[in-house]
Amino acid sequence: MFRFLSRSAAPFTRVLLVESGSRGIAEKVLASFYERHSAGTVDLLSYLDGAPAAFRAEQGEVLRSFNYPSRASRRELVRELRSRRYDVLAIICSGEPYLARYKFALAALVPAVSADFARVHGAVPDGAFAIVAMGRLGSREMTLASDLDLILVYDAPVLDLTVDSAGSAGPRPLPLSTYYARLSQRLISAITAPTAEGRLYEVDMRLRPSGESGPIASSLAAFAQYQRESAWTWEHMALTRARPIAGEPALYRRIAAAITAALRAPRDPRRLLADVADMRRRIAANAPRPAPWDLRNRRGGLIDLEFTVQYLMLRDAARTPEVLRHGTSAALAALGAVGALPPQGVRELGEALTLLRHLRALLALLFEGVPDPAALAGPAGATLARCAGAVDFARLDADTIAACARVRTWYDRLIARPAGSAARRMAQSREEATGETAR
Repeated sequence: MFRFLSRSAAPFTRVLLVESGSRGIAEKVLASFYERHSAGTVDLLSYLDGAPAAFRAEQGEVLRSFNYPSRASRRELVRELRSRRYDVLAIICSGEPYLARYKFALAALVPAVSADFARVHGAVPDGAFAIVAMGRLGSREMTLASDLDLILVYDAPVLDLTVDSAGSAGPRPLPLSTYYARLSQRLISAITAPTAEGRLYEVDMRLRPSGESGPIASSLAAFAQYQRESAWTWEHMALTRARPIAGEPALYRRIAAAITAALRAPRDPRRLLADVADMRRRIAANAPRPAPWDLRNRRGGLIDLEFTVQYLMLRDAARTPEVLRHGTSAALAALGAVGALPPQGVRELGEALTLLRHLRALLALLFEGVPDPAALAGPAGATLARCAGAVDFARLDADTIAACARVRTWYDRLIARPAGSAARRMAQSREEATGETAR
């Protein structure tokens, strides 16, 4: 990026720098830019406080991410940025700034909402309540378009799976399960509160035990029992990203122990393989013809990549628990370290992960939804390529196709082909058993 901004032959007049990662890198990028394009304008969209010391306020504008908390306000920001017709979009990318804001917001909300709720219904003696982050929030891979995937868990010393204990002590006491169900509803209402700019955040609770048919908040005992005895394989795949982020620290540890126990449980390798392959087929059936730039659903896209990594973690966690990592990049490194994935796989999947995530971030900023290939045939494709640092769109398209092909090769090698072979062997065994019975 430094060489591109400092040595490009054509002088840039306007650049948008999205600062969502290391400030040190931003300083170097700005210094490189001003050295070559001293009269150019740099606008800064920042997820951090303050501004880089190298930033020239007289030659650009600072836009603060927290001023655009809702989808509607972010769409308006994107429209405004598009109208400025930047020569270059430079993104210093990291999930941590997003994560920090989400985590701190939730950590502040839990005690505030709990205290307000307790004024009416009292508190549960020695009760504890925590938020478990799932999905992109749990894996530290949040983007501007991400929802908050959450599970809410509570615990109390008197809690028994078969008895709804006495509950709270206050002016209007509630049974334990009712207390935490209503507290959870209050918390979700606070998180999704409508503002002048739209909702604060969108919350998705479908990953909780039993999904939409399950209680909004689970006791720790019920959560652990469900994960141990009733959860589907795909739920344990999602659980690889689970991470307590707000609430009582002591409950954090108990939840983390329950999650680790569920993920480290011994598994039937054939059943695991079949379940992962079946889940992928179901997703593909729901999106049978994904657009080429649907980088999540396309063949060899992020779903194939993440399924491969989650499958390997579940397969090997019982004997090598160090492979369990919340983030996909960290999981790839851990799998490589224990020999679960050869160096070539770690390298190729890691490179594809970096490219596909970077492109998804660019597409979210440049387009409304997934762009049609025809929309990328002209200037829009050239802009995307320039922002991605590619020579031209044809080269970017070729690089993307090649990366997805490598991802799909690893998915086929590790999951699809072995699952197909196992299914054929099982079918043959059933036929032979039926023939023996008939004779």
